[in-house]
Amino acid sequence: MLRTLARWLGLTDDRAERLPHVTREWREMLRRHIWQYQYLSSRHRLRVDEVVCRMVGEHRWTGGSGYEVTDEMRVVISGIVGLMSLGLDEPYTFPRVPEIILYPKGFFATSEQMSAWSSHPVLGSNLNQPRLGEAWQWGPIVLAWDRIVDPFDNSGWHVNVVIHEFTHHLDGLDGDMEGMPPLESSELEHEWHRVTELDYLQLVGEARRGEQGLLSHYGATNRAEFFAVASEVFFDHPHDLRDEHPHLYEVLAKFFRQSPADFLPRDAQPPIHRRGRTAWRRPRRYRPAPQLEIDPFVRGLSQYQEQDYRGAVASFSEVISSDPEDGEAYTSRGLAYLGLQQWNEALSDANQALEFDDSDYDAQLVRGCALVRCGELKPGIQCLRYAVEHTNSSLANAHLGWAYLKQNEPRKALHHLSLAHAIEPYDAQTLRWRAEAHLQMGDEKQAEDDRQRADRLDPTD
Repeated sequence: MLRTLARWLGLTDDRAERLPHVTREWREMLRRHIWQYQYLSSRHRLRVDEVVCRMVGEHRWTGGSGYEVTDEMRVVISGIVGLMSLGLDEPYTFPRVPEIILYPKGFFATSEQMSAWSSHPVLGSNLNQPRLGEAWQWGPIVLAWDRIVDPFDNSGWHVNVVIHEFTHHLDGLDGDMEGMPPLESSELEHEWHRVTELDYLQLVGEARRGEQGLLSHYGATNRAEFFAVASEVFFDHPHDLRDEHPHLYEVLAKFFRQSPADFLPRDAQPPIHRRGRTAWRRPRRYRPAPQLEIDPFVRGLSQYQEQDYRGAVASFSEVISSDPEDGEAYTSRGLAYLGLQQWNEALSDANQALEFDDSDYDAQLVRGCALVRCGELKPGIQCLRYAVEHTNSSLANAHLGWAYLKQNEPRKALHHLSLAHAIEPYDAQTLRWRAEAHLQMGDEKQAEDDRQRADRLDPTD
């Protein structure tokens, strides 16, 4: 398979004949920093040694901001890359990486980089946070050395920045970094998409619910990050990945053309978390200092966005108690009641808001959702169609589609549910309703696809 990847890597063998040799000191560096090295077979160890010699001798190594690059840095990074290339065809030393840049610790993007990367699917996330690494398409790979020798991020999560960034490089060889590397056949492309999409959606669902599994929530950022995070786990925790995500492990094994779980001992794997996986907690949200007075409406909006619907109801009720004619507060509280599935309360608030302004399309949205959930389909559809015309929101389209389902109009239902899915692609309920629409139209395959995606996003919904 990786002859195809080899073509994308730009692989010609015009290497210089004189390259450095792996010394006893270098091997000690590899054993000290790469836990897999001591468990490799003689054949695999020779391959890693060769990659080390060639990468140290052939690539340009630069220290950012005057940082001095040492032999230990070159050897360790090259050794980790050697693990990735155990199954690749010759040559396999990433010749299209023109430069490897090292910083002593996490680094910040410059203002020029922030402007250039703001819309980038990989580099565009968390630009104001210190970066542990980055990979440019057809450009250099940048790494923070402190996270290579101490491979845990600030939350205590195990990371492998070398594998992560070199995976991004592989991902971008045939185009954009989007989680689909060069593959040898359409069959493998289909299998890759089917497996990685379902596991990606599962990770997105876990991240949205604040649940932690094997894969870091950073992989839910986008499909490119998912591929990179999954590759980290494939090489550093192969037994865990094969146990918990067997299909994902299988497609990665086909891509990298190796199965680390077959030759690395289970009990040698490093911990997922510095204090064990159970030490993970949902990241703390910012809470204002007690002495600050926060406007209850602003507080309610924040609580609604965090899906704290009960708190939002209390905050908007506070607004209403001080101004009983605040229509926007009634509408917002109605949205919170929808989140709590309290349809009658939502309907009452929407009706009150419409008494103040009968053209309030947000109030029409709340009223329409509540009506169709209460079984009053025709007036609910009328309200939702008005809301869709003015807001085209995911919530309005989803409930309008559901109402059409109940009226046995699957084609209209499918149209609006697909619009809702395009606006909010990670809502499990919308996918389940769309599966019903596909089923009513006789398309069992599409129905099953949507059900599977919904179950990965929220298995308890």
